[in-house]
Amino acid sequence: AALLAASRVTPRWLPILLGWVLVLWAVADVAHTGPTAPTTYAGSLLFLPVAHLVPFGTLEDSLWIPVAVIAPVAGIALIGGLSIEAARRRTELVTQLRFAVTVQDLRSVILLRRQLAAEVPRNRPWFRVPRLVDRHWPVLARDLRSVAHWPSIRVARVLLLCVGAALAVRAMFSGNLPLLLVAGIAAFVAGLDATEPLSQDIDHPLLAESVPVDQGRIMVRHLVQPILVLLLAGSAALGIAWLLDPSPEVFSVGMVVLVTAPAAAVAGAAISSVSSIDTGAADQLMTPEIAGPRLVFRTAWPPLVATAGFLPALAASRVAEGGDPRGVAVSVAFPVLLLVAAVFGWVRFRSAIHESMAESMRGRDQ
Repeated sequence: AALLAASRVTPRWLPILLGWVLVLWAVADVAHTGPTAPTTYAGSLLFLPVAHLVPFGTLEDSLWIPVAVIAPVAGIALIGGLSIEAARRRTELVTQLRFAVTVQDLRSVILLRRQLAAEVPRNRPWFRVPRLVDRHWPVLARDLRSVAHWPSIRVARVLLLCVGAALAVRAMFSGNLPLLLVAGIAAFVAGLDATEPLSQDIDHPLLAESVPVDQGRIMVRHLVQPILVLLLAGSAALGIAWLLDPSPEVFSVGMVVLVTAPAAAVAGAAISSVSSIDTGAADQLMTPEIAGPRLVFRTAWPPLVATAGFLPALAASRVAEGGDPRGVAVSVAFPVLLLVAAVFGWVRFRSAIHESMAESMRGRDQ
């Protein structure tokens, strides 16, 4: 399939369309709201020796055996239409991507992945920023202009991640507790996409320093736009989850999670972005005993904060029959919002804290 998609014989839009159709079909199959997806039959090839006593299983399973043989042969026959220059460029990007993953540079991983996916901003914006916002809240206006030029693939990705998180939470509500981590990771990745303006300011620190405003104040103002974006995408995801399961608990608990999940996802993404400022030579001077746990904590903490946004749903799912799941979700939402507020406060005063610590260290040296 990769060889067929890479060949110039295949139009660019065709594999993208087929990929989205297969993913959405597979999601509907998992949710038991649609017919069996082709990927289900294709995946059954791996389990033929276990699932069936007959050599080739059922007829549907057997049909995928020649497909698995014909697909790579057709790909090899059509790969001659590939552009060598484009392939070399993508190979260089993959090499840089591997290096960025090795050094835990998440920001570079995101940028390189977008280059590999050829995500180019739209020339014509999706919407216009109102003049009132532009006049009174310039940081929010700048961030909204960035969202207005998002490519359609990024819009679809954020929406799909939010829908996937909502479906995972609904399945977790039925007893599949490991899906809580799936929902948290999906929300964290969506938060990284939504906090792109904040990451751009961090990538260009001289621009922020040239403005006569405290850097922490600018950073915390960048957190308004991603919350609005995830609230909008989360509302659509909650609507889809409610259509699949129109029960009062889904709507009441979902409205509470709709407040905590976007805020926690933005907080986790902000930790990941802002923490990259503090990485440098100091980490290289640490001993392995200190640097190892520090690296593990720095990698795991942001997704855990994003996962905390779904704890109200987890607490509501533990309520006995006849209880009030919405009341339990609201009670758990307050500590989650306090955690988010603490993260936002850290973003606001991080630079001041580091400056005061540096001054105290200089005073000790003197």
